[in-house]
Amino acid sequence: MKDPIAAALDKFLGKKSEPTKRQTPNVATEKSNKNTKSTKTDLAATNAKSRQNPVRREAQNLASKLGSLNSLKRDYHAYMNSQSPEIAAIRAYVMAYAQFELENGAGAEPIDPALSDEALSAALISAANKNISTGQSIEGKAVDSEVLTWAKDVLGVGSAIGKIDQVREELAAQQATEVEPPAEPDQIDLGIERSTEQQSGV
Repeated sequence: MKDPIAAALDKFLGKKSEPTKRQTPNVATEKSNKNTKSTKTDLAATNAKSRQNPVRREAQNLASKLGSLNSLKRDYHAYMNSQSPEIAAIRAYVMAYAQFELENGAGAEPIDPALSDEALSAALISAANKNISTGQSIEGKAVDSEVLTWAKDVLGVGSAIGKIDQVREELAAQQATEVEPPAEPDQIDLGIERSTEQQSGV
C-alpha cells in the first residue's frame, strides 16, 4: 500500500496515481454456479415428473400396452360394414353379441362359448397379432385382465354400454323398416268388395 504522505505529495505535484488493477473474475466460481443451477433444474423436472397424476400415468401405460387395439374405439359402423381381415374376428364377435342381445334383451348373459371372455380374448389377440409393429406373433399369449376389461367396456360386453349396444340398436332399426307396412283402409275395403263379388258370382 502506498504511503499516504507520498500519495498526497504526488497529488500536490500533479502526478497521476497508478490505475487500479481490474479484478479478474473467478471462472471456477462461475462454472460452479452454472452447474448448481443446472442440477437444480434437473431435480425440479424429476420431482415434477414424479408428482404426475397417477391416473394419467396409468392411462398412458394402458394405451402403450394396447397398441393397435386402440382402434377398437372406431365408429360402430366399422363393425357392421368393414371387410378388413384385421378386425374380422372382433367384428364377428360384436355382431354375434349384438344379435344375441337383440333376441334376448340387453344385459342378458350369454352361455354360447362364442360369446365368452375366452372368445373375446382370442379375437383381441388376432387383431393385435396382425397389427403388431415388430411383426412377431403373439399367438398363444393370453390377454391380461386390464386389457380385457378395457375391451369389454369399449365394446359394451355385459352390463357395459358400448359399440355392441349401438350395433344392436342399428339392427333393430333395420328390422323395423323391413316389416311390411299395414294395408291402407281403402285397400282393405276394396279387397272385401272383390271377395264378395266373387262369392256372389257377379
